[in-house]
Amino acid sequence: MNHIYAGQSKVLAPLVGGSDLSFRLLSRKYGAQVTFTEMCISEYYLRASDKTVRYKKYTFEFDPTDRPLLLQVAGNRPGPIIEMVNQDMFKGKIDAVDLNCGCPQGFALEKNYGCALLKDPDHLVNLCKEIAQNIPYPLSVKLRLEGNGFSRSTRLIIPDSVEHTIEIMMRLKEVGVRAFTVHGDKRGLADWDAIKKIRETFPDIPIIGNGNVGSHGDFQSMIDHTGVDGVMAGYGALIKPCLFQSEEIDIGQMVRDYLLIAVGHENDWIDIQRHIQWIIKGKSTLIFELSMQKAELFTTKNIPELISFLRGLTPPIHVEWNPEEIPMDRTTYPRQSVSAKDKRKEKKLAEKREKLLQREKFQDKGS
Repeated sequence: MNHIYAGQSKVLAPLVGGSDLSFRLLSRKYGAQVTFTEMCISEYYLRASDKTVRYKKYTFEFDPTDRPLLLQVAGNRPGPIIEMVNQDMFKGKIDAVDLNCGCPQGFALEKNYGCALLKDPDHLVNLCKEIAQNIPYPLSVKLRLEGNGFSRSTRLIIPDSVEHTIEIMMRLKEVGVRAFTVHGDKRGLADWDAIKKIRETFPDIPIIGNGNVGSHGDFQSMIDHTGVDGVMAGYGALIKPCLFQSEEIDIGQMVRDYLLIAVGHENDWIDIQRHIQWIIKGKSTLIFELSMQKAELFTTKNIPELISFLRGLTPPIHVEWNPEEIPMDRTTYPRQSVSAKDKRKEKKLAEKREKLLQREKFQDKGS
C-alpha cells in the first residue's frame, strides 16, 4: 500500500452519494491524489436486479486518470464481499479494497456492518483474514475512534480508548490488513493526539488521518501534528472541492468546473443538482438563502435554468457558460431517461443521502 500513499497524500473520502466519478475527477483537478468509491454494501450489490444496473454503472464508473482508486465495501460476511470484489468489472480499475468499519448510522448497525464490526473484534479479525486471502488487491480498513465508549448517534458500544483501538488494529495487521484510515471522532471533534499515537505504533504501514479537515491548511496541520502518511477530507471536500489546493477558487468557477466534468459522465440531472447544492452550501453567506430556495434548485431542468437560479441567490453566483461546450437543454448526461416511478425512487434515494450527509456533517464537524 506504500505505493498508493506515496508521499503525504491528500485523499478524498468515500462519501455516500458523493464519491461518484465526476466528483472524484473534480477533486483530482484541484489536487486530490487518492480517491475512494462510495461505500458499497456487498450483499445489496449481489442481489441487485436488472432495474438497478443503471445505478451500479453510476456508482462504479471508472476513468484511467482516476488512480489510485480504492473500492470501499461494507458487510459482515466474507463470502459476499469476496464475490463482489472479484467481479470482472473491477479488474484493472481499482488499486485496493477498503473495508468500512466506521459508518455509525442506524442502517449499517441494523445489518451489523460499519462500526458495528468493532464490537466483536474476533469476528472482524476473521472477516479481514478471509477477505485478504481471497482477493487480488491489498486490503485496508477505515475505522472510527469514539470517545466515551459509544457512538453518540447509535449508543453502540465500541472501543473506548486508543489503546483498545490499537489492539484491534494490531490483530488486523497480523491477518493481512495493509493500511488504515482512522477517523479520530471524539465528541464531534477529531482527536489528533490519538491519531498521532496510532501513527507512532504502526511506523511501517500507511496510516491515513481523517477528521476536522475543512480547509487546505488543515492537511499540513494534521501531518505536522500526527505524522500520518496522508490526510482524508470528507464533508469539507464535498462543500468546498478546491480545498485540496492552496489557491482559492471562486464558487462560480467551481460550479463551472464540476458541470464541464459531470455532463460527460454517468449522471442524471438530479445527481448534478445534488452536487451543485453541496458546493453552494460551502459559501456560508448563502446558507440561509439556499435553505429558502432549495426547492427551486431541484425544479431546474437544464443548465440555463440552473444558471438563472444561481444568479438569483444573494449574493449571486455567476457561472460563465458557452452553449457550444455542452447542449444546454439536455437533462440526462448520458444516462437514458427513466420512468416516473424510477425517478421518484431516485429522488427519495437522493433525499436519504442528503439526510445521511447532514448527520455526518454534525458528527464530523468538517471532516
